[in-house]
Amino acid sequence: MFDEATIDTYRDRISDAVDGARAELDEALADARQLVGRFHTLRPRAQQMVSLASDGGHSRIEVNPFNLFVVRVVDSNGNEIMSGVVAPHEDTRELSRQQFDAVGEPITAIGVLMRDLGVAKISELTPMIKDEPDSNGWVIVYRDLCEWAALYERLVYDTPTASTVYVKDGLLRTKIFRDDLLIQIGSRVNAAIEHWWQERRVRVSLAGVAKHSEIAEYYRLAFAVVGGLPPGYPLWTDIPLDVQRKVYTWPEYVREPDDVRPGIEDPKFNIGAMHFVRFGPGEGDRLWTVDVLHHQRHHFEEVVSALVADAQDGFPIAHYPLSLQRADEFAQVAGFDRELLTELMKDEIRSRLPEGRGFVLDAMQLDVDVTARRYG
Repeated sequence: MFDEATIDTYRDRISDAVDGARAELDEALADARQLVGRFHTLRPRAQQMVSLASDGGHSRIEVNPFNLFVVRVVDSNGNEIMSGVVAPHEDTRELSRQQFDAVGEPITAIGVLMRDLGVAKISELTPMIKDEPDSNGWVIVYRDLCEWAALYERLVYDTPTASTVYVKDGLLRTKIFRDDLLIQIGSRVNAAIEHWWQERRVRVSLAGVAKHSEIAEYYRLAFAVVGGLPPGYPLWTDIPLDVQRKVYTWPEYVREPDDVRPGIEDPKFNIGAMHFVRFGPGEGDRLWTVDVLHHQRHHFEEVVSALVADAQDGFPIAHYPLSLQRADEFAQVAGFDRELLTELMKDEIRSRLPEGRGFVLDAMQLDVDVTARRYG
């Protein structure tokens, strides 16, 4: 335990740090007071919802000496859109070839995205994946690419029969795509949405809801201190760009896709318009950060009203879109499915071990990692 002198030292250091950040807090409080007056009320509006979620890098197979990752993208109806098992050190050029059939036609959502964007390799989609990876981190990027590709395929190539809101787990801005590929994706999605509106008067929308965001955390204390958000119904407000810039120091993350100016690099990493939304009716209910397509920002209230309706039955997270929670639950490889994958892995490894040494796999599974039990 800390002794009294150590506690006094930490108290002084914390006090100095808080004093140093006081000006920043005062500015956040001023912003919150300004934003409180911008909030609008929301009424739930029932509409068809489709959410997509992915699981990759979290669903580890228990007996897994080769450190393989299961990557899945599943929608809120339990439909598996993409799935695969990838090895962190595999040549991703082979993974790229697996997205196409023998005559070069795409057989996965990633393949469709690559074809439409005119790239031949996954490494050409993103600078974060090399042809020959030297770390495990690329698997998480690949998972995110799969989720973006699944959304893209649905939005551009599905034939909608009713107005539908597609919901992404996370905001509609990312740095994973190379050059202006994200802007190209946004343009193609906008064109498809406009086509279905003109052809059938069917409104297809895209929103992104962040479980965690820097801007929501930054202003969380400020809103709590200021108060003033009335209880009784959900609320929303747009987040002005000058407020976003105070939190996100990298300007490309907040620049709008139509912000094209001479002498300045075109925007590349954002196709969304950012808002705060309170899905619940209570004064203390959490504010979430929500993007809609920048192209659809004038229809934000219509889009988010459907999210509010979906959030009314949110479980186990109250006042959070149920479709997102369902998609996330379906995407997880757990329970019997995880045990099945473990057994499949053991069978494959056992068939390649020297004769009479297959029992070591069962011994590995029974071995207790005491350090993991103690330290996590």
